[in-house]
Amino acid sequence: MDMAIIIGFDFGNINSFLSFIQDMDPDTRMGGVCRDLLRSDRTGGIPSTFFYSDQRGIQLGYEADAAVPASSRVRLLKRHLNQEFTLPRRAGKPETRTFSYDEAIRMVAEYCIRRANRILQDNYHETTNLVALAYPAMYTSAQRKHLVHLVESATLEDGTHVEVCGTIAEPAAAALDYLAAYSQMEEQTVLTYDLGGGTFDVSLVTVYPVGRRRADGSVYYYDIHAWDGCAVGGADFDQVLLQQLEAKMGASVQGNQREVLLRTAESTKIELSDNETAWPDITDPATGDYYDIEISRKEFEAASRPLLEQTIACTRKMLRSHPGQKPGCIVLTGGASQMPMVKRALEEAFPEYQGKVTFHRPSKAISYGAARYGTQEPDDDPRASAAPAVQRTQREIGIRYFRGPDDVKGHLGTIIPAGTEIPFQMPKPEWVHPVKDGQTEILYRVYEARVDHPDRYEVERDYTKIMELTLHFDQPEPMTKQTCVRLDIDQVGLLQEEAWDPDAPDKPRVRTTEQLCNLS
Repeated sequence: MDMAIIIGFDFGNINSFLSFIQDMDPDTRMGGVCRDLLRSDRTGGIPSTFFYSDQRGIQLGYEADAAVPASSRVRLLKRHLNQEFTLPRRAGKPETRTFSYDEAIRMVAEYCIRRANRILQDNYHETTNLVALAYPAMYTSAQRKHLVHLVESATLEDGTHVEVCGTIAEPAAAALDYLAAYSQMEEQTVLTYDLGGGTFDVSLVTVYPVGRRRADGSVYYYDIHAWDGCAVGGADFDQVLLQQLEAKMGASVQGNQREVLLRTAESTKIELSDNETAWPDITDPATGDYYDIEISRKEFEAASRPLLEQTIACTRKMLRSHPGQKPGCIVLTGGASQMPMVKRALEEAFPEYQGKVTFHRPSKAISYGAARYGTQEPDDDPRASAAPAVQRTQREIGIRYFRGPDDVKGHLGTIIPAGTEIPFQMPKPEWVHPVKDGQTEILYRVYEARVDHPDRYEVERDYTKIMELTLHFDQPEPMTKQTCVRLDIDQVGLLQEEAWDPDAPDKPRVRTTEQLCNLS
């Protein structure tokens, strides 16, 4: 090969995809053959999964995805930069062990890149430490650079550090791969509909297959004009199917069995993309009896339609808000976009795009586009420079409160009303108490409304949980214990939740962040 091999890396919330372009023209970036760097028997990607138990230790990727108990598997890592999570330990040891999401991301990324290099060595007698990394369009420049830092902290098996030689926004990678596959050299505006495992993103992208030059002489291949999204992903559709399975079983499962049933729901969802009916393989763990359950695509589509409508609403808003940048087509990417109802719903909602909604390698296009078009991008934040002068929250945001141990529904206390201008800082923190005596921690759950006029007492129906964090105490505390929590939003829509114990000023505060999608 004449040019160095560059691995295109799509680090997904559920599965990761790695590839390279063999014999690509280094000047035009066209031609060549897309080569997957995946197991031949597992072309659905490498599971972006972290696992820990005292008995098995840390497991990653394929091994983590198969390890038990299922409740000790952690996915959706990319959504939780700079956060922590806990996993249970066996009896006789402290109840939980705390891990950093950042370290889990580094370890899983290293696992993926090392496996890719083994395939390169076995099949092409080459190895490389060069990676072109795709990142979500919603990421700020700081988040992008942080993800790059984590990936560059990984090493190959000989100790060589990974070098991220280029980055590219995920929707641009998908759009550019679509054009490259059909040898289209003209610039084109494309709307990418990315329904991934954890989130939905819609972006309006103009791509330049032959590149454009900046004033400093560097070449760039795309402009992202607008982006939007919502906290809906394939995992939410899995939950809908899980609830349907539980209803047909006539039982609600908990703990590890619920995790097992959730994986069954995920595989059933995939089966329903190809078949009108599925018969999930479910047995009663207590008796070993087989549940003879049939579920149809029609049932599943009807139950999950409200989720799909949220993505259609985001897409409609995008098209209406940019009438002067009419896309030539809608490109579907992300594994969940392969559900048949997605394309059908888009063509029903936007009849002018009949025949222009295209599946294009939904799971692999981002990796291929990154391998072909990943470049060194400037450090400035394109989100901040492209954002309108004033941005506001579209939906109200608040914290879920419970009046006591018998209050199972709770209610939402609004902290940030719909229409709030950002950046936003709370003038003073909220005071939160334990719901019962003897608590050793408080869990603060933050929700965003999914409708314009939500009922604060119907949290599960009218709101979506977008983040949470836990404040631990050094000893059991009474209900009169006071803690503080606050919510702030920065200038590019990054929501921060912060909690602390005012009686322990020397104890570090706990924080978590989430990129808001619903801004106007």
